[in-house]
Parts: sequence; C-alpha cells; structure tokens
Amino acid sequence: FELTTTNKGILLKIDGYNDKSEVLFTDILNQIKEIKPREQKFKLYKEQLLRQYQNASLELPVSQAYELMQSILRKDYVLNKTKANIIKKISFDQFHDFNENLFKKTYIE
Repeated sequence: FELTTTNKGILLKIDGYNDKSEVLFTDILNQIKEIKPREQKFKLYKEQLLRQYQNASLELPVSQAYELMQSILRKDYVLNKTKANIIKKISFDQFHDFNENLFKKTYIE
C-alpha cells in the first residue's frame, strides 16, 4: 500500500487484487485515526513544512515558473508562498480539532 498527501487530501492506494484488501484498508484507516501527535511534534513538523514552503522561492526560476503556471491553470493549486503564510497561523489547538474531525467526512473511490 501507499499513503501520500495531495493538494486535495490524503491518498491511500492499495494495488492488486486480494479478497483481504478491504480488511487491510480498514485496518490502516483505524491505525491512522489513533495517531495523536503531541504539541512538540506538531511544532517540529510545522517548522519543517514552513521551511520547505519558504525554500521554494530559492529554487530554479524554471521551477518557480512551473508553480506559477500550475496556480493559473488549476483552481485548486495553492502557491508555496501562500501555504507558508497560512501555516504560520495554524495553532496546535486548530490542528488537534482538525485531526479529531478528519475522518468524519471520508470518500472512497
């Protein structure tokens, strides 16, 4: 299986066919629901993500142009600069509330 983040959310991908795939999927989701990050970890991840978004301005001009083009062509694309400004404002309490409500609205394809 593969678990990744996308601009639209979290993607959990299980390849191949197996009659136990649904059980694996349910087990993975249940484990994810049990994750309760502490405030120290939240601050660490937030700082790393903020640095990543801010460092995007140091990338090659062609990479920056590609990002700008994506933001023009796709309504759902958010620039790294915008992400950096938003993440600065997110508190641990807001994150905790989001985490608690994350799976109340889940879509499966």
